[in-house]
Amino acid sequence: SVTSPTGNQAPPSVTSPTGTQAPPSVTSPTGNQAPPSVTSPTGTQAPPSVTSPTGTQAPPSVTSPTGTQAPPSVTS
Repeated sequence: SVTSPTGNQAPPSVTSPTGTQAPPSVTSPTGNQAPPSVTSPTGTQAPPSVTSPTGTQAPPSVTSPTGTQAPPSVTS
């Protein structure tokens, strides 16, 4: 029940064919799977439920791509 960016199956904690992590239920800004604390294909952090001002994922206490803070559950 875990799909990698290529559409092939990839279990949690196993690198997908693209070299990015693909655990379940977490989506990175590119639409590929990316778990918390793991860099997404764009190079930005992508933990769940936090949206930065650019619309890309940004975890709490981590500067978003625009340089502004983005706390959890708050969308600018």
